Amino acid sequence: MKKNSIIVMSFFLVCLVIPFSALAKDERFYIAAKPGAYFPQDELEDFDTGFNGELALGVQLNKNLAAEMNLGYFYTGIEQEIPVIMTINGNTFFTSRREKVNIDVLPVNFALKGIFPYKKREFFALGGLGAYFVWAERKISMPSFSWKIDGNDIVFGAYVGVGIHYNVTKHFSSEPKANIS
Repeated sequence: MKKNSIIVMSFFLVCLVIPFSALAKDERFYIAAKPGAYFPQDELEDFDTGFNGELALGVQLNKNLAAEMNLGYFYTGIEQEIPVIMTINGNTFFTSRREKVNIDVLPVNFALKGIFPYKKREFFALGGLGAYFVWAERKISMPSFSWKIDGNDIVFGAYVGVGIHYNVTKHFSSEPKANIS
């Protein structure tokens, strides 16, 4: 993870955790850890499945509605060998180039969550808006030279999801999660 992303993530963690300690006495407020996996699709379908995780600070507005602020991190990348045919002064050479691409993303999201409680379970659907801080790096190397390209961007987007919570006790629940983009 890049130095800038660590600084941004640390800032948002402090912003999430410090107010939570002051609100902990009010049972409407909650904090959730959401570990999971990122499954690349579309133009990134050849990339590796990567880690995905989020930390959420939420407030249950009533038994069927909650609002959440999420801070997360996910990664994907690819490393591949690509055959190259070069012609120099009429001579043809066969070689290869090695490419390595890493993409780190720090999402900061706000979501509304509709909750449908049933016994110890809570079925939910959510939708939200977010900013995605993206750092990408591409390294290309051949036998005679190599170069690196890197950059960053902020992308704004929306998302929807569904899931289920299982409340082990009144104050502890599990929250399985998968992120498909």
